[in-house]
This record gives sequence, C-alpha cells and structure tokens, in this order.
Amino acid sequence: MLVALAGSADADEVARLAGLDTRTANWHRSKLCLVLGLDREAATREQLLAAARRHGLLPASVEVVRDDLPVAAAPTSDGARQRRIRRAHAVQLALLDLELDETTESDDLMERAA
Repeated sequence: MLVALAGSADADEVARLAGLDTRTANWHRSKLCLVLGLDREAATREQLLAAARRHGLLPASVEVVRDDLPVAAAPTSDGARQRRIRRAHAVQLALLDLELDETTESDDLMERAA
C-alpha cells in the first residue's frame, strides 16, 4: 500500500497499483494514519510517507512521486477521498503612483495604469 501511495497521488491509481478497490485502499490509508500517529483530517500524503520511512515501513529506495499541491493522506470525515490541501499564498499588493481626485472615473484609472 505504501509503495502504491508513493507512486501516485490519485486515489484510484493508488488502489490500482496496490491491487485493491478504491474503497479498500482508502481504508488502508486511513488506518496507516492511525498506526503512524497522524491526524487523518490534517495529514498530507507526503507526511504519511515520511512517517512510514522514519518507522522503516517504506524503504529509502522507493521513489515518491511529488505533487504540485499537497494532497490529503487519507479520506476525511467531510467525505473527500483525496482532497488537495491549499497552501497559504503570499499576496503582493502593487500600489500605483496616481494622483486621484473626487471626479476620477474607473476607466480613467485603467488608462493611466496601462
């Protein structure tokens, strides 16, 4: 199961790689979180795999396919099988050096900004 989870972030693909149906594979992922002391509501797939490596359950030779966004380690109580976890994104605010008065229209602002 851990090797399959290392090979893919997609729940159906993990199940196929493990030779299980998706429901059974999801159950195993949930139980792995419990056994490894992770909160299945908050743990990511990478955290689950890292914990498995620390405990000697996932050999160092097994390559972990990385995600562009963190993926939940196991199905959660909200019913999501393999939800993506949003990272906090920094927001950059650009202020324009424009002189404004009470009569400035939004179209004027767009023209000035361009």
